[in-house]
Amino acid sequence: MDRIPSTGTSVEALLGTCVHKAFEEVYLARLHGRVLSEDEALAVYEKEWAAGIQGQVAFRDARYAPEDWRRTGVECVTTYYRAHAPFDAEKTVAVEKRVGFPLPVPDPATGAIEEYRIEGFVDRLALAPDGCFEVHDYKTGGSLPTQAQKDADWQLAIYDIAVREAWPDAPGVRLVWHYVRHGRAIVSTRTAGQLAALKLEIAALIRTIRADRAFEPRKSPLCDWCDYREACPLFKHLEAYAKLPADERRHEGGVALADAFAELEARKKALRAEVHAIEAEEERLKAEIVAYAQARDVRALAGSDCEVEVHSRDDLKFPTRTAAADKVALMEEELRETPVWPLVSRVDPKLVVEVQQSGSLSADLARLLKSWLDRWSRRETLWTVRVKRRREAADE
Repeated sequence: MDRIPSTGTSVEALLGTCVHKAFEEVYLARLHGRVLSEDEALAVYEKEWAAGIQGQVAFRDARYAPEDWRRTGVECVTTYYRAHAPFDAEKTVAVEKRVGFPLPVPDPATGAIEEYRIEGFVDRLALAPDGCFEVHDYKTGGSLPTQAQKDADWQLAIYDIAVREAWPDAPGVRLVWHYVRHGRAIVSTRTAGQLAALKLEIAALIRTIRADRAFEPRKSPLCDWCDYREACPLFKHLEAYAKLPADERRHEGGVALADAFAELEARKKALRAEVHAIEAEEERLKAEIVAYAQARDVRALAGSDCEVEVHSRDDLKFPTRTAAADKVALMEEELRETPVWPLVSRVDPKLVVEVQQSGSLSADLARLLKSWLDRWSRRETLWTVRVKRRREAADE
């Protein structure tokens, strides 16, 4: 979106690109009536790998050398080729095909309809013998997800919508993920109701993005394979740190600040542990003092240079959401049926904002709620500083 040029790629991304290129050439040849041999398919892979490995490639796991990764790709191509040759189980329509569909999104405030275009690239689109379209996607990662995870996956379901829009007379669409490292395929389908619900989810996400004012970076497991870490606010200082000579690292400004803050956090943690131990000892002594006072009918104990008073009062304790959520729900439900509820219920600002941003309100209600928020809320930036030790530092 920001047109930031990539300074390199990860070895995982390079592996995926090279394997995809081999499969692309295999199916393009089949589309024109020719079946590439296994050696020809591997030659495509090896050519792509030889060119790509000359560039700036990031290796996040030092345990594996470039040759290990190259062999992994060879195994991916070989395993898939031997399982699917001569590649005639279904008829390939296109490879790396761009597909998409229009999505009307109503503005919750005005009711006006704005149309968005949802697009993506399908690794391979095919026609099965039963007339159904198949969306094939090739994964070279090491993980193998479950059937349930793929049944809930958005990516190919979005392509499903696009295929049905392009060919509305198709009897069906199958979604096929090929996990080529494992030699496994996971097949899933979507109902018309599921696709309609997905469109609503996408529209809601678009409204949320449009309403947002700050686009903070969010860490995910995919960050380890990102080509833009040097430009990302979450990682660019970490990447710069890794490139510094070891004897210069502690003197860099950000490193010095992080080290000083981490030291204070460690001291706080040690003090909290000490306070916790003191409080536990206090509780033990308190129980002994109460027992002593009750046995002797006293409410004050004399110390060498102090007095310890003992007081008691009756208090009401209620079930808590942490310990007894079901009881709390019943308690609240019972109270809602009484005239007391309006007196004890409270405004939940977070819930109000969620409702206002959900897009589910009428235009009049949305304007009313926005006016209320404008009067009673103000926007400010909150900064949070936390310490998280790097894995390699923790292992030293």
